[in-house]
Amino acid sequence: MTRLTKDGKVIFEFHRLAASQVQVRVSPCAFLHGVQQTVIDEGPVNAQMERNGDGHWSITLRLAAGEYRFQYLADGVEYTDFAGFGVEYRNGKWIGLLSVPEPTAGHPLKLLPSPEVRLAA
Repeated sequence: MTRLTKDGKVIFEFHRLAASQVQVRVSPCAFLHGVQQTVIDEGPVNAQMERNGDGHWSITLRLAAGEYRFQYLADGVEYTDFAGFGVEYRNGKWIGLLSVPEPTAGHPLKLLPSPEVRLAA
């Protein structure tokens, strides 16, 4: 599951009870340049998620406005988030999509709905 915060951060949440290590792999759909406070501005990144108990994993990232592809990696196995902003079939597998809107001057970031779905163990 993904959620956008009012201050422009993205919260990635994943559930995998037996996992010993989980990462989220995020890559921009188009390369972004010249954006301040960007975690990703040149290409894909794997970010280590933190275990929150009972198989729940999360991480919060600040991403520049734009479109991203992402997948979770639990103990090296890829998982797609079907509850995000859509999916696409690419290179023989499903990949989650994420859209981070551009904040407008004087207006808070518009939060987009994201249903809460847990992946089966």
